[in-house]
Amino acid sequence: MRKVIISLFFIISLFLFGYITYVLGEYIYLKIKLGQIEKEINEYASLPYLNRQLDFIKSEYERIQEIKENTKTPALVVSEIIKIFKKRNIKIISISQSSSEESQKGTFIIQAEGNFRDILLAISEAENSFLPMNISYIYINGSSENLKVKMSILIWNI
Repeated sequence: MRKVIISLFFIISLFLFGYITYVLGEYIYLKIKLGQIEKEINEYASLPYLNRQLDFIKSEYERIQEIKENTKTPALVVSEIIKIFKKRNIKIISISQSSSEESQKGTFIIQAEGNFRDILLAISEAENSFLPMNISYIYINGSSENLKVKMSILIWNI
């Protein structure tokens, strides 16, 4: 009976030692994590971080204002689109304005030629550039090396 009590006491003490070790490990882990979180909070609350954020917002605002200034007329909007296409080495074949109806007043048809990747990147850049326009339709024809695209662009009332 004495051996059973000693064995039981030994097992309980091992379990208790393991549990205390586990709790201390968790406490140390949480203390380290809390220190890292406090460090990040202090970094984000710091003045240099806020200045970087402010500079980023200011540069975005200036870029949008510049786009707004450069797109006061439909011709300037088309000019910005052409710049985007030229930057991607896309050849502009023709630009025409659809003026058959009053509702089509600001619609321009642009036909261009280039490779598939460059055309899709240029279209994506034009859509994401805060220009006052919507692309009504895109018609793509040809192989990936020599792709012809016909786009209808609706320019908003300026």
